[in-house]
Amino acid sequence: MAVHGTRAYADAVERTLEVTRAGQAMIEAAPYLDLVMPATLSVLAFRREGWHQADYDVWSQKLLVDGTGLVLPTAIDGEPALRLCIVNPRTNEEDLKIIIDRLA
Repeated sequence: MAVHGTRAYADAVERTLEVTRAGQAMIEAAPYLDLVMPATLSVLAFRREGWHQADYDVWSQKLLVDGTGLVLPTAIDGEPALRLCIVNPRTNEEDLKIIIDRLA
């Protein structure tokens, strides 16, 4: 904040929230995905229908290795899911579309 000021910081936070809301809409529109809970700040939690823990683990590792993104497997109510947290204000809707499309 010292370098760019509070306005730039607030704009960056708002941008991540906009992208998160867009990601939630993409998840809700994908027939193979289930939104586990509405977006909380910049976190999206969702499931891929028919997947088990091993599927999430393999998929997540592939994204990490090829540099697409870091989407971590988690458990919600004892069931496997994915957790996507948007922290970089340069992340955009197209980035999320690439990630979501790789779940198809």
